[in-house]
Amino acid sequence: MIRDISDRVFVQEALVNAETRYKYLFDSVKDGILFVDGATGKINAVNPFFINLIGLSKESFIGKEVWTVEFFKNIIKNKKSFIEFSEKNHSNLITRIWKRQVRVVTI
Repeated sequence: MIRDISDRVFVQEALVNAETRYKYLFDSVKDGILFVDGATGKINAVNPFFINLIGLSKESFIGKEVWTVEFFKNIIKNKKSFIEFSEKNHSNLITRIWKRQVRVVTI
């Protein structure tokens, strides 16, 4: 039996291209970007600009709950306030750091 897999190959190539473009944008944008899981509060990704802006290593953020990271202790006071926030906004968060101002954007 012969199967035409050209559609599957096309979709896989499109996905790889989209991921490549996303990674390029994430790594090259001149805004600090931090991805936080809205359910757990754990940091999933940090772009290079954010790391350079804050002056900490990537390992200082990845896998940690946002309220345990020293930089954010004054922004998100404690786990309780984050849980209350995430219960109202059931989605992932993007925190953009620009000129050391923090804006939380729900997506």
